[in-house]
Amino acid sequence: MFPALTKLLNRETRSVGGKAPKLLLAIDANRALPVLLSAEFFTLENRQVHYIILAMNVAEHKIPHESLLPFLNAVRPISDKYPHDCDYAQALMAYARNPDANAEDTFRA
Repeated sequence: MFPALTKLLNRETRSVGGKAPKLLLAIDANRALPVLLSAEFFTLENRQVHYIILAMNVAEHKIPHESLLPFLNAVRPISDKYPHDCDYAQALMAYARNPDANAEDTFRA
């Protein structure tokens, strides 16, 4: 199932509704996390990335700062446009789940 679900992580359309990352985490979180956070899938170019972040938020998996902070910095300037508004919202929630010393300043900005 893992290879079949992984193929759904970067579809051009949102027709799969974000189920693939949720299922991957449910099947084997230790195996899924490196895949979900890989440069292939955890990127603004991936139209499914907000589903990946959402699945991790719902499953209460913290996204490491080395992945999350560059993503936040990249999406912030375009967060007023769909679908990046969804990406930014989910990334901010992930940051709230795993804050650092700069989190308050980031949220206020």
